[in-house]
Amino acid sequence: MKTTKTGAAIRGKKRPQPAPKAGPGARKTNRVGRPRAGSVKMDAQDVIANAALPLFATMSFAAVSTKDIAGAAGLNTALIYYYFGSKEELFRRTILLAAQRACQRFRALAADQLPADAFVNGWIDCHETEFETVVQLLRISMNYASTPERHRNVDDAIVNFHTETREMLREAFKRGVAERTFSDIDVPQTVTFTATFLDGVYMRRIIFPQLDPRPEIDELRAFLAARLSATEA
Repeated sequence: MKTTKTGAAIRGKKRPQPAPKAGPGARKTNRVGRPRAGSVKMDAQDVIANAALPLFATMSFAAVSTKDIAGAAGLNTALIYYYFGSKEELFRRTILLAAQRACQRFRALAADQLPADAFVNGWIDCHETEFETVVQLLRISMNYASTPERHRNVDDAIVNFHTETREMLREAFKRGVAERTFSDIDVPQTVTFTATFLDGVYMRRIIFPQLDPRPEIDELRAFLAARLSATEA
């Protein structure tokens, strides 16, 4: 008599003074002009990179101007050159930012040291909750691929997101098979199928912006639940 072993789981300080009120018609901006040494450098860089990311992710590099980025950041255009030197360098920094963001939740999941079935379920959840972040990374990576000047650290950041997340899944599958939580699957084949399926969902979203990815991700979840279900006599 066969019984299902798993499958369901794969689913005295001074009071701060208030800031002065802006006068009528004043434009709300972040700090403008060259800051004092060591004052707001990292904050300003983060503000600029955060503003640039969605612009570069939705338009080509050439179509995004420094004026567009400065306007989105609420900063003086001169600060882009002060902190990054050029639009090209800012573009590379935004790719690194996108890759870092895309990896964060997956790394946090790996740090939890969950059982194999719970990890696989969480890994799929990460792709659903971070779907827009990964789409941004893919869009800006495609944009970067068409630029004549490539940089090793940027190339590595893009490649590492894909290899790191796949390796996490591979290790979970191997652990589940070894512990008999999962059926005796072909681990490399199952990893390739899963990652390629998700890549297809991301690309369809880029081509069809109104696409809701959740039904397709749910189908992948159901497929893996059936495929990984361990049975025993």
